[in-house]
Amino acid sequence: MKNLETKQVDQGEEIKKLTNSFVEMEASNAADIIVQMNEGNAVRILSQLPDEARGTIMSEMNPENAASFTNLLMNQ
Repeated sequence: MKNLETKQVDQGEEIKKLTNSFVEMEASNAADIIVQMNEGNAVRILSQLPDEARGTIMSEMNPENAASFTNLLMNQ
């Protein structure tokens, strides 16, 4: 049980680090990377981004990808 808790904490920290990386990079580059990622991981990162950064990144996606991620975020 303790190993599971440790793993979840480690994953949470990793998501925070990755989220910070996406905030720091150009929105168009972040959008290109996110659309290539596994949907679950992409949604986890998008959900952790500040609203402004998320909006800027999603505005760089094509409308179909942005709509798909919006739906996934709303259904979390």
